[in-house]
Amino acid sequence: MFESHEFLGTSLQTQTTLDTLLGSLNMAKQQTATQIVIEMMDESYLRDFLKVEQHLKCIGKNLGVGWRGLSLLNQIAKNDRITLDVLAKQNHITKGAISTQIKTLLQFGLIEVEVSPGDRRQHFIHLTLKGKRVIKELDVHEKKTVAAILEEMSLTEITQLSQYFEHFVAVLDQNVED
Repeated sequence: MFESHEFLGTSLQTQTTLDTLLGSLNMAKQQTATQIVIEMMDESYLRDFLKVEQHLKCIGKNLGVGWRGLSLLNQIAKNDRITLDVLAKQNHITKGAISTQIKTLLQFGLIEVEVSPGDRRQHFIHLTLKGKRVIKELDVHEKKTVAAILEEMSLTEITQLSQYFEHFVAVLDQNVED
């Protein structure tokens, strides 16, 4: 008969061996999962994200302004008293970077800048008539695009996609250094 301390020693060695094997198996699974995610991201980026970027660039080109400019115009259209500071914060870029983009929109005659009467350091950005026409054209294009998307995807699928993408970006923001 086994004495209890011999059995416990053998049992502990077996448990340690099993824990080691499970740890190795989990590490192998994690490495495999990591490789799968890397491959999916590579393929998805090349196929999907670049396609979205190309689509946005095409819209911008058709409307005479880049897609980043369209985004700014859209933000300005939603807030007629928006400032450079607010735009910089909303777009997570520096004031210098936003100023460069604003200068381009000014050169195209899409916006105008008004100095605040109460604080000459503060500038409000407004759409010009030309900028408002571009926004109207963008709205027409957006409605056509959304109608086409809704023919292929349900509102639930679109909502889930948006939530997944929002979560994905949040994870990137937390874990990827600029």
